[in-house]
Amino acid sequence: ARAAAGLADEGWHLVSYVSYAEPLDPEFAFSLLARGNPHSSVSLQEFMGFALAAALERAGRLQHRPARWRAALRVTQMLLATGAEPSGSYKVGNLGIVRRPLLLIPVTHGDAGLVTVLLKARADAAGMDSSGEPALCHALRNVLCAGEGAREIFDLLLAGAREMGNVPEALRSQVQSHLRGSISYARRKMDEEDAQGEAPQRGEAEPKEVEESLEPVQAERGPDVDEVHGWWWHRGRGVRLCRRLFVDVERAVAGRPPGLVRSARAGAAVVDEVEIGAEAVAPTASRSVEGRSLSELAACAAKPPSAARTSGSV
Repeated sequence: ARAAAGLADEGWHLVSYVSYAEPLDPEFAFSLLARGNPHSSVSLQEFMGFALAAALERAGRLQHRPARWRAALRVTQMLLATGAEPSGSYKVGNLGIVRRPLLLIPVTHGDAGLVTVLLKARADAAGMDSSGEPALCHALRNVLCAGEGAREIFDLLLAGAREMGNVPEALRSQVQSHLRGSISYARRKMDEEDAQGEAPQRGEAEPKEVEESLEPVQAERGPDVDEVHGWWWHRGRGVRLCRRLFVDVERAVAGRPPGLVRSARAGAAVVDEVEIGAEAVAPTASRSVEGRSLSELAACAAKPPSAARTSGSV
């Protein structure tokens, strides 16, 4: 450390170097860290938190450059090994009114590798921002927006919160709300199709007339019919996703790992099986939201999140 501190700093301090230097040299960053805190207005722990936030942000922006991402990763690991707080927070914007957990930086960038590094360093997976919203709720929105790596990151955070026995009630409330909303929307959509006489029979393919009407659009957009129907709701995709999220969160509340999800295609119907303990819920066709399993889940989702937690299977 003394030898590293004796190297010329070339006008850099740790935070500015990690934020702007190109290329980023982890060894030179260590020499700057060995010099200590150059600011008298903040403590060394706060200064290391600033540097950790800068390293996480740099890594998130450099995911498309593997060598530079690895350099930012090494700086992150160095800071964590020398005492940087993984459960710290950072300021959002120039005003600095809102503070968020450091864990949200890789969550926002979709960097599952850095999320894993922070969780292994004992970052709080159920941490909240200054407005009281848990990081898991931010991750949930990324999943619903189909962000890259969003589901993997959400599963990592949920597993961390389950191990700590601290699954946020706000997360349960949001998942239940999304499940109710998706079922209501799908039922309303089916009623509209029934009124127009366009609803196919359960388990059967869509009418040939509908497929033929889509051919001109397919010629322009490609063979994916999802774009015509709407990616989110085609064949009940949104309902199935919200149901899986609901089941996984409730199992985490009960201290159990996520259930096994299997999908099988039989004709035009997609059958999902979600194993919950020794039982399995298997709706017949994803286009039908009036099946018993979805009705039961909707009834369960209607309960307030403050209801008694289950100790057995969800």
